Amino acid sequence: MAYINKKEVSALCKRIKDNKKVQATSCPELMSYYEVIMQQFDEKMKKESVYNLGQIINCLDHLLENKELEPFGGDCPRGSIALIDCGFDNFGYEFSYIHPCVVLAQTHYNIYIAPCSTKKYNTDHLEVLNVDSRDGFCSPTAVIMNSTRWCAKDRAVAILGTTTNKVLDKIETYLLEHNHKYKEVKQQKADEINRLEKEIHKLRKKLSDLQLFSQPSDKERTRLEI
Repeated sequence: MAYINKKEVSALCKRIKDNKKVQATSCPELMSYYEVIMQQFDEKMKKESVYNLGQIINCLDHLLENKELEPFGGDCPRGSIALIDCGFDNFGYEFSYIHPCVVLAQTHYNIYIAPCSTKKYNTDHLEVLNVDSRDGFCSPTAVIMNSTRWCAKDRAVAILGTTTNKVLDKIETYLLEHNHKYKEVKQQKADEINRLEKEIHKLRKKLSDLQLFSQPSDKERTRLEI
């Protein structure tokens, strides 16, 4: 159920020149929409579970705090186990709230992460990689390899530790094997290997035939020995 007309809100924003710089309170129409949606949000939040509301409060506080800070350009090396705020506005089974995540890559402002969940540990799903203290984690958990995503480094709450190259290799192998282009190239290489093996077999047979043909007969061998 929609509580406001999203098209009207978008059109209103487009009509305002320099809308990324103009303060929202200068637009009464927009503030009216804001009051309606916040009223609905407030009613929904009062019906949430203790767990969900607590997580949402923490995520909102992190969001407000981040709006007052400069973009984070710090170092989150590949292999880091970071506590990441995955947001509270996710849909369906998307990861939400604050979770440990494995950092797979970084740019100046962004990191590529694989989220972790203790609830998924030992569930035997193909996309789940079980890890524990031997892999650098505080407790047994599962890396959800099909939920990888890029996000801003500003979502990092803390760096908890570092995982092993073995864990990184398994995650990255999974990602490669589920990449369409990689599977296409892999099949092309397999076809090429198969073709070359058949060619090798033909050449070996041809060489064997030539060697057999070039061998002297018993009569010629006797004559040569005399």
